[in-house]
This record gives sequence, structure tokens and C-alpha cells, in this order.
Amino acid sequence: MPEPLTYLDRKTAEPPLCTYPGCRNAPALGVQLCPRHRRKQNRRQAESARRLTAGRRRAGLCASPGCGAKSETYYCIACAISKGRLSTVAPDNTLDKQARLAARTKVDPTGRTRYHGQDRTGTPPASLRDAQDVAEMHRLLKMCGDGLVMARAAVGLSKVQLRAAFHAALAHGDRAARLFEDMATRYGYTQQMLVPDRDE
Repeated sequence: MPEPLTYLDRKTAEPPLCTYPGCRNAPALGVQLCPRHRRKQNRRQAESARRLTAGRRRAGLCASPGCGAKSETYYCIACAISKGRLSTVAPDNTLDKQARLAARTKVDPTGRTRYHGQDRTGTPPASLRDAQDVAEMHRLLKMCGDGLVMARAAVGLSKVQLRAAFHAALAHGDRAARLFEDMATRYGYTQQMLVPDRDE
């Protein structure tokens, strides 16, 4: 009776095999398990994550993995701001012209931006790319502002928790700034330094 294949045998076989013991199927694209065992692994991981989250909440900790902050709510204020769970701020359901234009597009599996219902490839027009970038910057800056409001309104936080909350809010602004830098680079824009008039 032949010895069972080891994990390494399965991984390096030609053609490769699913690394689940006893499985003779080919692995799915980009992973080492076949689709069936990949789904089983995802279910196990999800259940394990739920148990760990429940344990953190029973211990009075924030539900975010790796956070460790004490929290009476599901997420501590820093993680709530970081995840955009700004419950104290009313949602903005308005869409400006740029956001409506950006909503007409989607990103296909190859990473290309397309208008909904169109299958032709090609670079999207510059006006559309600008609209998408501006809409995303607007969204991130709003999350930054709402997060700062939420942090200031919080009570009973330690200095460490308050600083983490402000940092989480400002991280959204940092992402907006980097997006602006990308747009500025695209157009060859350099920051203009304002020099006071000598006659004033």
C-alpha cells in the first residue's frame, strides 16, 4: 500500500493537487485547496473568528482583532472611526454631480474602469477619473471630519484611547491627501508657496 502523500508532495506535484489530505482534485486558481475544501476552510475560519470575537466581547474588549482596548460597545471608538461606523453622525444621502458620474462606472475583474453595461476596454476619460478621485477624496475627508466630531463627543476615554480615536479619524484625511498627491502628479502640479507682497 503506497504511503499517503505529504503536504509538500501535494504542493509540488505536477500537476499540483489540493493539499487537503486524501483529496485528488486540482487546487483552485491562486490557492492550494480545491474549491470544495477552500469553502470548508473559509467556514472554519469564519466560525473561529466568530468565537474569538465573542470571547473578546465577553471580556469587555473591542471586537476588532488585535485591538485589545476595553470597550462597552462592540467596537472601541478608535476602531469605530477607522471602520467608518460613525453612529453619532447622520448619514449624508446626497450625491453631487461628480459622485453621480462616478456611480455610473464599475471596476471589472482586470482592474479596468468601465461604464455600466459597456464591455469595451479602454482608458476611461480623464474627466471621469477626476470625478472618481474627487468623490473619493470628498468621502474620505467627510469620514475624517465626522470621526473628529465623534472623538470630541466621546466621554470617559483615557488619553491613550482619545489619541487613538483622533489618529483613526486623521488616517482618513491622510488617505485623501495621498489621493490628491496622485492626482497632482498626474497633472504635473507642484504646491504653490504663497509669498506676501513686498509692498504690503
